[in-house]
Amino acid sequence: MKRVGNTWSSSLEHAKLSKDKAYSLGKQTGDDHPPAKNVADEPRTPVNMTLLGALISIGGSVAGVLVQPVGRQVGYVFHRVKYIADLQEQVQNLEAQRKDVLDSIDAATRNREEILQIVKNWIDKVNGFILQAKEFLQGGTNVNQKCLNGWFPDLVTRRRLGKEAKNKAEEAKELGKEGKFSNSISKPAPPLGIESIPSEQRVPYASRNLAMTNVMEALIDNKINFIGIHGIGGIGKTTLVKEIGKKAKSDKFFDDVVMVVVSQNPDIKNIQGQIASMLGLTRLTDQQREIERASMLCARLKDVKKILVILDDVWAKLNLAAVGIPFGDDHQGCKIIITTRRKQVCNSMGMERLKTKIVHLGVLHEKDSWDLFKKNVGDVVDSNVLTVIANEVCKECGGLPIALVTVASAMKGKDDPTLWDEAARELRKSMPTNIEGVDQHVYKCLKLSYDYLQDEEAKACFLLCSLFPEDHDILIEDLVRYGMGLRVFKKVDTMHEARGRAKSVTSNLIDSCLLLTSDKRDCIKMHDVVRDVAIDIGSEKYFVRAGCNLNDWPKIESLDQCIGISLMRNQISLLPEVLECPKLQILLLQYNKNKWSCSHEFFSRMNALSVLDLSQRLDNPIRSSDAFNNQACLRTLVLDGIKFGDTKFLGQLKMLEVLSLRHACFSEAPNDIRELTNLRLLDMTESRHEFPIPAAMVLPLFHLEELYLFGIASLSIAYPAVEVVVALRSLPRLKLLTISIPDIAYIPKDFVFPELESFIIFIGKSSIDGPNEDCSPNYLGLGNLVGTMVNWSKWLKMVLNRVTHLRIENCFELEYLINTEEWGISSQAQPRDLQSLFNLEELGLVKLDSFKGICAASALTTSSWVCFPKLRRLDVCECPSLSTVLLPFNLLQRLQHLEWLWVGECEKLEQVFDFGSEGEGMKLLSSLRDLYLMKLPRLKHLLNCSSRQHVQLCNLRSLYVDTCDKLKYVFQPSIAEALHQLESLSVMDCEKMEEIVAAKQNEGHEEKVDYKMVFKSLKEICLIDLPNLSGFCTGGDDFPFDWPSLEQLVVKECPKMKTFAATTSDSTPNLKEVVLDDEFVIPLQGMDLNQYVQTHIISKPPKARDTDTSENEI
Repeated sequence: MKRVGNTWSSSLEHAKLSKDKAYSLGKQTGDDHPPAKNVADEPRTPVNMTLLGALISIGGSVAGVLVQPVGRQVGYVFHRVKYIADLQEQVQNLEAQRKDVLDSIDAATRNREEILQIVKNWIDKVNGFILQAKEFLQGGTNVNQKCLNGWFPDLVTRRRLGKEAKNKAEEAKELGKEGKFSNSISKPAPPLGIESIPSEQRVPYASRNLAMTNVMEALIDNKINFIGIHGIGGIGKTTLVKEIGKKAKSDKFFDDVVMVVVSQNPDIKNIQGQIASMLGLTRLTDQQREIERASMLCARLKDVKKILVILDDVWAKLNLAAVGIPFGDDHQGCKIIITTRRKQVCNSMGMERLKTKIVHLGVLHEKDSWDLFKKNVGDVVDSNVLTVIANEVCKECGGLPIALVTVASAMKGKDDPTLWDEAARELRKSMPTNIEGVDQHVYKCLKLSYDYLQDEEAKACFLLCSLFPEDHDILIEDLVRYGMGLRVFKKVDTMHEARGRAKSVTSNLIDSCLLLTSDKRDCIKMHDVVRDVAIDIGSEKYFVRAGCNLNDWPKIESLDQCIGISLMRNQISLLPEVLECPKLQILLLQYNKNKWSCSHEFFSRMNALSVLDLSQRLDNPIRSSDAFNNQACLRTLVLDGIKFGDTKFLGQLKMLEVLSLRHACFSEAPNDIRELTNLRLLDMTESRHEFPIPAAMVLPLFHLEELYLFGIASLSIAYPAVEVVVALRSLPRLKLLTISIPDIAYIPKDFVFPELESFIIFIGKSSIDGPNEDCSPNYLGLGNLVGTMVNWSKWLKMVLNRVTHLRIENCFELEYLINTEEWGISSQAQPRDLQSLFNLEELGLVKLDSFKGICAASALTTSSWVCFPKLRRLDVCECPSLSTVLLPFNLLQRLQHLEWLWVGECEKLEQVFDFGSEGEGMKLLSSLRDLYLMKLPRLKHLLNCSSRQHVQLCNLRSLYVDTCDKLKYVFQPSIAEALHQLESLSVMDCEKMEEIVAAKQNEGHEEKVDYKMVFKSLKEICLIDLPNLSGFCTGGDDFPFDWPSLEQLVVKECPKMKTFAATTSDSTPNLKEVVLDDEFVIPLQGMDLNQYVQTHIISKPPKARDTDTSENEI
């Protein structure tokens, strides 16, 4: 980017200067001859004066024009040193500015925001400019260039260098101005549409296909704007509408499709929030009134020309206007689908009869029922002994999918005819139920599945799950902590064993179709029908009104036999003075939104209470220090989010084993915790403190097995104090620890961590996303530490033995992860230190300015003990000193289980892999599944090896290459032919890329392939911004290709593409979509890809480059 031209005033100044110089030069000629007669001395006539004035004017102008460029060119010679120094400074400034922008991009990406294209373009331009500028500065800016054997200065070269340095410095300044993004670098992420909602497997049978056809026809009928789908619980309504919504969106019937769950007790704000989230509307806040939110949501929905709103599980007429859903004449482009157990709901919510379609979802036909039942029960029913009785059991399920699946799962693998006879007999029993919308067949089938559970632990966990609100994502960890307090898990001695047992039990319940998997990590869900039945089964012992929007404490006739009460997530503001529940074991009152507190006597008649959860985001509801005087049995107490004044009441709970204070706030140190000597688990994750936590709080906790101190923070103090860290050694039973320590200085040099089984430890400060409480177990994060590995504490090397996930960032002096020379270790010693990373599964190396490699050469050549036998994932990013090779052969051969490799922004890296020659016959990279290479400007080869004897990418499924400007091709033919599992291939912004599969082997002779190269699993190919790409493969008929699974091809900004590859019209039988420069062109119309490319991709001339016509001046 160059600045051109001068102002008129500067031109005049140059003209005046030229005249002055001309006169000055004339005076210095030293002419001794007598002066010649000057015409100017003659008598002047008016004509002569006019002519003379014209000549002087012309001469001055000519002199100005000539001297101006001469002066500029001379300036290039004499000021080149200044120009070069200015360029160096501008490049440094630009690098710093780029780093700031990239950090902002990282932060925005973590929030799922979409980076603006103008920012991406700026980063690309800056990357290219800095690379060129550094090559210029490194390639020949010697200020003393000579010519003619060194006798004279090389003025031409000096002029060229000075000129280029000046122009590049100006370009850097312009880029700096462009990079000052005044508003933002990003925009909110695209909303999560219907595609993000996980789908259950739909039953593909006649009755379902008919219902789906009816609904799809109604959706394209302009007269119909409301569709009601009704049927009993468990019939498959939700599964059906999920598929309808996704099909309506993919077939482009609507611009947007949103789906929300309404439930039996609708929460208008929650419904509004779900819709807003799917539409990307971020301006709704909890502080706004419902009517304000409704108005904003209505306006947003009206912005969408055609929109489908799916309301699932509606129990009563829903006021659409109160939610903010425009309907009917208010928005002709908005259509509504509801699912409900009640037909009258469809009738009450529908508009005029001609504008409403009501669809009944009935039971499956007999044949479809048997097919579904057999699919879930397995081949055991094929035996002659069981076929008849199995058919009877199937018929007793009444054609209901949920009943068929749960009973089949309960009977799976059972080949004893007596068990089948017993099941049939149980199902034949009349079992009336008053649960609305739950069919008698469903109830009997689910009750049978419950009765068939093998142990009491599973039954207890099943009923425990029913205490949570409808459609709730239930944390397995909540079941662990509640279960420990209730003694649900038998024959377990530790929290770790209880956690393992809970996972096993919930897995069995999922296999029995009594629980569902959740799309949230470490959570499970319960189908609303299953929950209804579970609540009914436990109704004699449990009182459940969770998530029912209750404003007052419910009236309960008798609680004498009640062992559990769940009133979580309501609006209750006033509790009874005292609760008469002598057998109550579990009380769940968490997250009632209104402010409330407990009276002094409230807990006094609950002598059997074992589990109590009072979590909320309010002040401490326990006002009296004597509130728990009678709670000798309380073993689990959860007070997450509470703002504490004092914690004296805790000292009474001598039998407490589990105490959770996550996200709590303390105005004084919680010293009373030291009285809880039976405590097994203490969770203070992300709590906030105004005073330091004393070591004396931890020291007496002799039985403590799990301690969560992750993310603890304070505005005034650094945490944790050195004394607290040291106190960890005094906890002999500690097996799980999560902790974040802001400075390694807080850990004494001679400190040794306890023998932990599981841990999440982060030491230092993170400038990127850093760790969080959801990190994988045995995670170690190190950030902003000073020194190399040898200087780090002894405890660090010891804890590395058990680390499975290691992330190191911003450790500016670290050169190698392993360096035997620094450690003073000989190869003959075969030290245990070198085995410290044997268990490592994931390794992240980020922003390490001095980093040169994972292992120093000496470590690899002298010791066979250096290896990573379990490493599955490796991420390397922003390591500017990493050059030559990331994974040399002698390290690569020790990474036999590597599945994921991500390498980015390592500006000096020339090779990712070095396969060497000594490993002929080894199957390297055979486990690699995902490979991502980004912003590697010096990378010359993706896989530079002699043959596929070295490399077997037989499991590679995804390959992404972006901004690798020196790459000319991606694969050699011998590698490409073995990519049988490759599903996704993306190559973007690679300036020198000429073809994806090279027509030459090792850049030597052309190789003829006498068979078709088949990418049998490849589903999508994406080729974007490849200015020199000639084709996928330019080998012509010598390289025939087949893509039997290819569904999508994207080709954008590839102006030199003239051909694709040798194909036929049968090579891409499943190709559904071709995207060319943002336009969708779907039909191939019988053409093969070559014909298609030649027809639709118009060659574009390369972008005109800036030319400087003054280059050859002088």
